[in-house]
Amino acid sequence: MTTGPIIPETSFHPRPTGWYAVATSAELRPGCVQSKELFSQRFAVFRSEAGVASVLGATCPHLGADLSRGRVCGEHLRCPFHGFEFDRAGRCAAIPSEGRPPPRAQTRSLPVREREGLILAWWDEHGRAPSWEPAALETQGWSTLHTRRFELRAHPLSTSENSVDLAHFSSVHGFEALEVLEPARAEGPYLSARYRFVHRFARLPVENLFRVHLWGLGYSLVENLTPSLGLATRLWVLATPTRPGHMELRVGTSTRTRLAVVEGGEQSPWSPAIRGRSLGRATTELIARFALRTLAADVSADFDIWSHRTHVERPALAKGDGAIALYRRWARQFDVSPEPPANPGPTLHTLRARA
Repeated sequence: MTTGPIIPETSFHPRPTGWYAVATSAELRPGCVQSKELFSQRFAVFRSEAGVASVLGATCPHLGADLSRGRVCGEHLRCPFHGFEFDRAGRCAAIPSEGRPPPRAQTRSLPVREREGLILAWWDEHGRAPSWEPAALETQGWSTLHTRRFELRAHPLSTSENSVDLAHFSSVHGFEALEVLEPARAEGPYLSARYRFVHRFARLPVENLFRVHLWGLGYSLVENLTPSLGLATRLWVLATPTRPGHMELRVGTSTRTRLAVVEGGEQSPWSPAIRGRSLGRATTELIARFALRTLAADVSADFDIWSHRTHVERPALAKGDGAIALYRRWARQFDVSPEPPANPGPTLHTLRARA
C-alpha cells in the first residue's frame, strides 16, 4: 500500500541510526533468502540451515551479481553467478576454483538481533557497531506475534512522534478522557510515557492503560491493559526506512495467555506472578488477531496525514500538545552527523523497560 506524494525533505537524515525490523521470524525459515530494499540499498536477508538470521549487502564484490538471488549453503550464502560463498559476517569464505578467496571479497553485514518473533537489524550510516539495543521481553505466557505490513511515503520521525502527541489521540483516533499517568521521560535512546484513556468499541466505552516504550525511531512498543476484561496486550509499531522518503511499517500484536487480576486498575499485568484465569490457546490467538485488526485500523488513520505532512522545524506548540518538544530534542541523537567522530568508542548497554 502506497499513499500520497513524497513528503518534503526535512533537515533530519532519511536513514537515522537505530534498530529496525527487517522481517518476522515466521517469514524467514531455514534456507530462505529474501531480497530487501533497506536504507536506500539492496540487502539479502537469509536464515542459515542452523537457523541463524543474517543481513548482507546484496551486491557481490566479485562481479556485482545480486546475492539475494543466490541460495543458502549450510551457514553461507552462495552467489548465483560464480558460486562465491559468503559467511554471516559478509566475508567470502569459499570459492569453487582453486586458491583462497580474494581478500577484498567482502560485503556489508548488519548486526542482527532476533527476539519476540522479530528480526531486527542495526543501521548506522558510518558502519559503527551498536551502542544500545531494545530490552528483551519475556515471551513465556504470551501468544505468537501477529503482524501486518504497509509501505508508506513518510519518515520514522513522524510515526514515533505520535506516541507523545496527546492532541491527536482525540482528534484523529477518537480517544476520550485522556489522562497522563506518567509524563514522557527520556533516558539515552529510550523514551517512555504512560496514559489512561477511554476507547469505544461498538459504542461501548472501554478504559485502557497504555505504557509507551520507544527505543530509537524504528522500534515502538505499547503495553496495553484493559482492566475491565483483565486483558494485557503488546502492540508494536515498527518503521523501517527503505528508499528516500519511503518506509516499511509493520504493526504487531501479542496477547497474554492469562487474564490479569486487576484491583483498582493499578496492578501491573506484566509481572510473571499473575494468578488470573488462563485463556485457551485458540482464544488467545483470536484476541491477538482482533487486537491487530484494531491496531491496524488506528494506525491507518494517520497514513494520509504522514504522507502529506510538511515537517515544521520550529512548531507553534499549544498547551495540550504533549511532550513534542522533549521528543524532538531526544530524537536528534539518532540523526546522522556529516562525519563520524574520531573516536566514537560506543559502549553497549541495554535499557530495561519499566513496568
